[in-house]
Amino acid sequence: RNPIDEIKVSILQNSRWDNAVYGLKPVFIRDKELIYDYDTENNFPGGNEFRQFDSRSLNFLAVNIEKIEPHKNGSDVYLLADEQRNSHAFFYDKDMNGRYVVQKHDALNSEKEADYCNVHFRLNMSAPVANGDVYIFGQLSNWQYKDEFRMRYNDTLRQYQATVLLKQGYFNYQYIKVSGTKEKKTESGIFEGDFSVTENDYQLILYHRPLGARTDKISGYLNFKSIF
Repeated sequence: RNPIDEIKVSILQNSRWDNAVYGLKPVFIRDKELIYDYDTENNFPGGNEFRQFDSRSLNFLAVNIEKIEPHKNGSDVYLLADEQRNSHAFFYDKDMNGRYVVQKHDALNSEKEADYCNVHFRLNMSAPVANGDVYIFGQLSNWQYKDEFRMRYNDTLRQYQATVLLKQGYFNYQYIKVSGTKEKKTESGIFEGDFSVTENDYQLILYHRPLGARTDKISGYLNFKSIF
């Protein structure tokens, strides 16, 4: 009866809720169409392709692995030290848009047989960032800024470092700066760069709340890629 007030749309980039665009209303109605002709309200930074590493086997060095040190309580997996990419030219790399898969080579059931590893992340930086903390970010952190994914700056080596306990698998990740106390402000461009041609997944969720109802109901969902 009243689509301007009853219908709302939320937009997610790569399934993230921390930077989602909420509660968009149609700008106007044309026949049986709701028109969402916004200029900037539904824009997202393009970002960059996600970084990756492959720990599915602990018997050889795969993608982005520098060394593996087994010990009686498990294994330490050291990734190659990462560099800032904000001054590099864009390079397309087929990624999983921040996701990961738990997997162990030659396992019948990876969920049960994959081992836990201490994964060592390093990000070379000439100086620590100002007014914020640096986190390893992606589905591996459940798209949250968890303390175990917060990096500490090593003044001697001039790099951010963190060690995270993860199961074997193929992982996407990126580095993100988080500042602010109550309202968190995030920025990844200073580490990863920001490119309009980056391929991302987007999710559109349509909510309907009839007049007099007390809750929103999901009436539509669409997942698509920014580059087809």
